[in-house]
Amino acid sequence: MTDNTTEATPITAIFKMVYLAALEVFMARNDVRYYLNGICVKPCSEGGVLLTATDGAHLLMIRDKSGFASREFIIPNMSHVLKICKPAQSKKSKILSDTPSAIVIDDNRLNIVTESFCKIERAENELGEYQDHLHSAWPFKEIDGKYPDIERILPRETPNIKKATPDPAVQINSKYLADIHKAMSRLCPKTKYVTTIAQRGKYDPLVVVIGAPDIEAFAIIMPMRYDETENCAVPNWAYNSPSPEATKETAAAA
Repeated sequence: MTDNTTEATPITAIFKMVYLAALEVFMARNDVRYYLNGICVKPCSEGGVLLTATDGAHLLMIRDKSGFASREFIIPNMSHVLKICKPAQSKKSKILSDTPSAIVIDDNRLNIVTESFCKIERAENELGEYQDHLHSAWPFKEIDGKYPDIERILPRETPNIKKATPDPAVQINSKYLADIHKAMSRLCPKTKYVTTIAQRGKYDPLVVVIGAPDIEAFAIIMPMRYDETENCAVPNWAYNSPSPEATKETAAAA
């Protein structure tokens, strides 16, 4: 639980709202670890803000280098806000300047501001006069809890793909790969992206680096433990072409 000092500290933050739509895919649902049922926002030491969602089995982290947060906090599952954040909603806006674009959190209120506000220059780590560019606003109360220390599960040494000698097989929940595609479809619906997957050791997390213009993001997928005797070879029935001898016999008979 957070201490009294943290609870009394007001929150100021701003970041692109589409990031919430992508992170929602990785967020836990009704987990007893209640702090996972939300999205963590915290300042980044290299500038900007980090946004993270995980259910304990897979994770997505995005850096908004143009955003900021006054401190770490957890956004609860606000379905009405997440609905607006999805790209399909913003396409309905007829005027580009009125398109919802960013989230501004000012103490106890979550505001969605339009594209016109994002184009205005403002001082670093300052919200600016966002009230004149509001799309919508709701009361906001952070999840009162401590988010896991994500750095503890991140591999310290990234495998060299060219020199890697991976194990012959690794088992993962295929839904997690589908979740990456779903999140990226929301994050950059009109832009092609690539994913690079690497693993340091057999039971280490899989690191999935997202490659897309103006996007800084990666995912973590925890592998499943499998039987050492599990066969990952292509099944024999796939090689159903007739043998050379059989082909000659067939030709001779014809």
